[in-house]
Formats: sequence, C-alpha cells, structure tokens
Amino acid sequence: MKTQATKRLILSSIVLSGIAWSNVASAQSCPNSCSPAVTGPKDGVHTQFVGGSDAVLWPPNHKHKAISISAVNNDGDACNITITDARQDEPLNGPADGSTSPDATNCTNTGNDSLIALRAERAGNGDGRYYHVSFTMSDPDCPLLPAADEAIALVPHDQGVARLGLWIDGGGVYASYSSAALVCAP
Repeated sequence: MKTQATKRLILSSIVLSGIAWSNVASAQSCPNSCSPAVTGPKDGVHTQFVGGSDAVLWPPNHKHKAISISAVNNDGDACNITITDARQDEPLNGPADGSTSPDATNCTNTGNDSLIALRAERAGNGDGRYYHVSFTMSDPDCPLLPAADEAIALVPHDQGVARLGLWIDGGGVYASYSSAALVCAP
C-alpha cells in the first residue's frame, strides 16, 4: 500500500521528468548557431605561420595584451559571451619566464563583447607559450543550449627562422591566474 508521501514522490518524479524531457526536446529543436570572433594582437614577423592561433603576443615583454571575444548567430543577432577559464601550457611562475603573475587579468563578461588580458611572456628555455581561453556562447534564439569554444593565443619563443613552426602547444595544463578560479567582472 502506497502512503501519501510515496504518491507525492511518484507524482513529483513524473512532473519533473516531463519538465526535463520538455527542455531536452526544446534544446534539440533549437541548435545554437553562434559563431565566435576573436580579436587580439597579431604581432611579430612570423604571424602568417601560426595557423590556429587567434592572437600572437609579441614581444615577450611581460605586459598584458587584450583579447576580445564576441559572437553572432545565423540571423546576425549578438550572442552572449562568458569567459569561463584561462589556462596555459607553461607554469604560472616557471623558470626563465620573468616570474610575474598572474598571467590572465582584467577579465570582463559584458554580453556580446568579453575581454581578457594575457601576459606576453614565455619561458626563455622553452618553445613558446600557448594560452587557452575557454568561453561559452548563448544564442538569443536558443538560450537553453549554450555552446562552448576556446580561443588560442601564442607567445612565440623568438622571431628567428630556426624555430619556425616548432612552437608546440602542450595544452591548457596550468591556470593563468593565481586565485582559486578565474574572476571575471560581470
């Protein structure tokens, strides 16, 4: 025999399942069509050889350089951008990098144009630094299904021909900030 509490639990599960299924069905019939645009410096003499990088930060003078991320959907409407993380393939304060931190600062999420400043720095004994900036894009025509993407920025080791094309992206292994999480102003 079912008690009144059991009956309410079963009814709640059915109602919650219906809501969840409705949201899933809506998300499937409403694909996110946001296309990102990453704007950042492309400095240095080898910028034409760094395919796949959205920005090239040169010279490695330990100064921060701004990267802007925006997006529009298939109808030309602005998508909401939220920067969620910034990581790099070299330690935050590793050997021969000038020991300045944090390497990602001034993060702001302001609707369609989010910004982050990345330090133009790399280990002198390495092969160059890659930054990975993760973000989500919310399509105004499909708010239930945000899309995730990543912007890539490179700080080449040098401008010499000897290392041309030898910059190795070791992945976003290290946090680019010194706090527990990336802090972005709304």
